[in-house]
Amino acid sequence: MAQPGEGLVPLVPSALLSSRWSRDNLITPDPSRLYTGPFSVRVGVEQLQEQVDALTSVLGDFEVEEANLGVLSWNVRGRDRRGPVHLVLPLGIDQAGVGGRSKARVPQACFEHARTFTERRLDRYLLAPDQLVEARGAGAGACFRLPSGYLPLTFGLGRARVDVISEDGAWGISLGARSTREILVELCAAMAYHYDLESGTMIADVVINDGDFLLKRDRDGSFALRWTTARTLESGVGPERFLLYLMQLMAYEDWEVDGDLLGLPVPLTDPEAAFAGFTRGRSLRCLDLGEDPARGVAQAQALLDSFARSREGRAYRPWVERYRDPHSSPALASDDPRRPWWNLVELRQRRDRLRLERGEEAAAPLSTLIERLLGVVGVPEPADAGTAPSVNDVDRREVLDLLESAGVRADARASAADTWFERWPYRSRAELEARLTCLAALPPSRLLCPGVAPAEEEGTLASLDRWPRARPARELANPELFGGRRLAPDALATAVSLLPSFEAFMDDALHDPRWGYYANRVVIGQEGHFSTHPENLTPHYGRWVAAWAFEVWRELCVSGKLRRDEPFSLVEFGAGNGRLARDVLDAVRSLSGSSDDWRRFREVLAYRIYEISDPLRKKQQALLGADARVLEGDARAPADCLRRDFPDGLVGLVVTNELPDAFGVHKVRLSASGDAEAVLVVPRIESRLLEVLRPELRGACRQADARLRQLIGESRHGGELLLDRSCLGDLMAALYQLPAGQREPLIDQVWFDEVLVPAASFGSLAEVLQRGASEMARALAAEPSGVITYVNVHATRFIGELARVLRLGQVLTIDYGDATWGLIQGARQGQFPFRIYCDEGSYLPRPNTPYSRPGAQDLTADVNFTDLSLAAREAGLEHVYFGPERAIAGREFPRVLASTDQRPFAELVGNSVFKLLVVGRGASYFPALPGLEPLPLLTHAPDARLDRPRSITGARLSLVLHPR
Repeated sequence: MAQPGEGLVPLVPSALLSSRWSRDNLITPDPSRLYTGPFSVRVGVEQLQEQVDALTSVLGDFEVEEANLGVLSWNVRGRDRRGPVHLVLPLGIDQAGVGGRSKARVPQACFEHARTFTERRLDRYLLAPDQLVEARGAGAGACFRLPSGYLPLTFGLGRARVDVISEDGAWGISLGARSTREILVELCAAMAYHYDLESGTMIADVVINDGDFLLKRDRDGSFALRWTTARTLESGVGPERFLLYLMQLMAYEDWEVDGDLLGLPVPLTDPEAAFAGFTRGRSLRCLDLGEDPARGVAQAQALLDSFARSREGRAYRPWVERYRDPHSSPALASDDPRRPWWNLVELRQRRDRLRLERGEEAAAPLSTLIERLLGVVGVPEPADAGTAPSVNDVDRREVLDLLESAGVRADARASAADTWFERWPYRSRAELEARLTCLAALPPSRLLCPGVAPAEEEGTLASLDRWPRARPARELANPELFGGRRLAPDALATAVSLLPSFEAFMDDALHDPRWGYYANRVVIGQEGHFSTHPENLTPHYGRWVAAWAFEVWRELCVSGKLRRDEPFSLVEFGAGNGRLARDVLDAVRSLSGSSDDWRRFREVLAYRIYEISDPLRKKQQALLGADARVLEGDARAPADCLRRDFPDGLVGLVVTNELPDAFGVHKVRLSASGDAEAVLVVPRIESRLLEVLRPELRGACRQADARLRQLIGESRHGGELLLDRSCLGDLMAALYQLPAGQREPLIDQVWFDEVLVPAASFGSLAEVLQRGASEMARALAAEPSGVITYVNVHATRFIGELARVLRLGQVLTIDYGDATWGLIQGARQGQFPFRIYCDEGSYLPRPNTPYSRPGAQDLTADVNFTDLSLAAREAGLEHVYFGPERAIAGREFPRVLASTDQRPFAELVGNSVFKLLVVGRGASYFPALPGLEPLPLLTHAPDARLDRPRSITGARLSLVLHPR
């Protein structure tokens, strides 16, 4: 039975679920990428001034208050004789881009869309369209009426912010967590309000930090929102996609680095804020259309229930159930302890290229910004941790309480509260007291005014100075568990024998010949589910590997360990489409005429591929013909085929490219004190799925359900059946025999939970943890937070078995990942060690979970190169090199570095995620060149002082940090 106490309440995934974020947001994470047409006319500052001067005759006495260069238009705020005005003016004249988008048409499109919504009485959020105006030499501009009291709304450092311009300059006023959440709910409501369910039409191309939204505070303390632009109407967006879009809503924050502005994507919303906003928006839409608002609420709830059972939304079913539970209070805390969080991948790539091209000094500003931002990830703003209310965050009830404490008469409090909100926001308590002198009676500790800074500090390191320099203790820094209940000790052995571990589930979902992804549906390449660097850098990558193999062969020959006429094998496990092999062989053939050494190398070289996937073997054979041998072989147990084919031992080079990341991995929960627990997967199906199964499988499923419910004490999901690993495999195999149109709705009736068992339940897992215990202990001790990490037992077995067969040569492992220290700290800093690839394109939101499309998506985990290296050393191989993947270019690296104006080479040079590990026997070659310096596999961080030993209790391991 399930053990009571800690872990009984299931954990649920956060909105940061998408590991490829931000490229997963619906169509518009960076709309400028869609407006790709070249300009024939550009409107600069001088031309803008001429346009505004010319508009005076149209608008009357027009005074400009603020003008901003936006991403897709010029945005001008001012005032004419009739009141405040908002102008949207073109950036110039350009040709059409993706989907016919044109920056020149943005103003007119905004006007026409706003007019259409106004005519339909949907005018609650969009600015009122006034007139189209001529923008001299650049087409049409649009004029909108601007209600009074509204201020530009932006988001920074995970908080809503209003921008205020006064006589003494421009100021940014950041709001607290509660106010930010209320504003995000209203923002989602505005989007849901304009979403047409029948046609699936939504307002797209939203740029939140570009003046798209305005904010003010009403007298009742609520936040009123206005939307300034409706650039594009995108149709055909189903409600599931739309809800994912709301949950993954993002903004770009501008950061100043050495005089340049860099935009960093940052997530804003979470599931509960999105659901609340969606419900509110649908209710208000019905109200303004003259319908019963309750109808909108009921419609939203029905759509949320449907979303929770859809392929797109199934991962968020626990969130929907919690939101729909009338006894559940809305969560004001973040859905993910990694917030605030930024996607720093592109920034890191830019930094690394700068380091190589111009030196460490040139990259220092970027390095400092990255370091400071990583230090803020998961750290709440100081104002949120205090007990005193902020003058800009209190609601009306709190204002009335404060006025009472200040001694204001009961009959005067309502009027004073009105004054409070009419003048909102405030830059200081003194400014508030100038309006309401009665507040001077309150002690300073009762009312604070944090989060106010000059506008020039926004997006600079100065804005980070108020943050603490250490993250708070977190039970789990990266909540990537789907459940997380613990099993009682007397149920462990049977549960482990019946239920798949996460490793077993992943292995089956990828490699089961009946239904696994690689066995049936893998699509590799630019138009596929994913592409690899050998594909993107063809034919160069193959030439580099050929040169590396040649250098290893020559070293062995020169040292006398190998005769020049002895065979030399190049073995590749998991060769994908065969592109790398083809390019290697073509390069060897081409270079064989350049020297006698290359000619001899070609004569003795034999290329051999081992591949578990039958469809991929056929593709490889078709591409390579007789130039290489393509054989069946499982990299998770390579000794079987290698001993058969190399009875006297292998001499040569073994190459794997993105292979270990596709092995099944154990999902491990490590507590801050070192306790290790492994995940078991609990499959379950809706009972109606039984109707399509053959009788014997139907009976097996019922028997498995009865046994598992008693074993683990599961009383939930009454209309569903729990399955063991055997039943799940047979079920998936049966479903994948059906046509896709019939199969997919049935697979959507398969669900998964996770439970925790001690890591010692799996001997091979305990062995890997024991080997790396010292490194794991140091990494865990860096801060008081537990993590979810992924342990690749297959990869360590792979390298160990290779060691027993390799007589001379090297093993090259190319993959994404890091050392133990980097993986643990990365998990705490918001990096995602688990990735999913499927047939969703970029800019489409999708649930990035291992359970959303079992058998139809690629599952991958970052490689722990420390574990891999330690296993190699224990098996007798020598460590040769660990460093960035760009080292594969070898002696050609200087030419590659000089070619970073070409995108594939720039991505290789700046990629800090992919690594190269080289181990071997009798061969020590690696290119010792500037820019290819080795990276540490073992941490040299000072040992932490501990009050007691830290131990991985479940695996009976001792992770002891010795005090200095």
